[in-house]
Amino acid sequence: MGERSGRGARFPREIRGHPPPRAALEASQDRLHEKALFSALRIPVAAHAAVDSRDDLLRATAKLGARGVLKTRRMGYDGKGQFIIRRAADIDEAWNRIGGGGLIYERFQVFSREVSIIGARSPEGEIGYYRWRRIPTRAESCATAWPRTSTSRWNGWPGAI
Repeated sequence: MGERSGRGARFPREIRGHPPPRAALEASQDRLHEKALFSALRIPVAAHAAVDSRDDLLRATAKLGARGVLKTRRMGYDGKGQFIIRRAADIDEAWNRIGGGGLIYERFQVFSREVSIIGARSPEGEIGYYRWRRIPTRAESCATAWPRTSTSRWNGWPGAI
């Protein structure tokens, strides 16, 4: 289906019976909205700031520290749309690479692993999901984290209900 704005979203005819709720689309397709939702649900998130200008980025790095990640709020995935800022000298390069409106700066987080879960709902309301998986390191591809499945109905979904 690809990314669609939650506002005024139109769904292909074959999934109109069970489209995701508009609020779910709005939260999941914008990193700033996603963090606001997680915070409201008391799920911890990295310290962050919205960035719509170079001055915003300078303020964010001054407040949160110059070790962080500048990311696009939308359409970034698998490391795309991201620039790691390791020191203040990297700020100009980060802005030149992905600068513009609609960014988010996150304080760099040290973590032992990253996990993900993918799920889907059929037009009939059946739910299928992959069990959570470790996300590969930057040197690996996220494509290696998920087994390929058949296109036939739920075939290969280990957690299919």
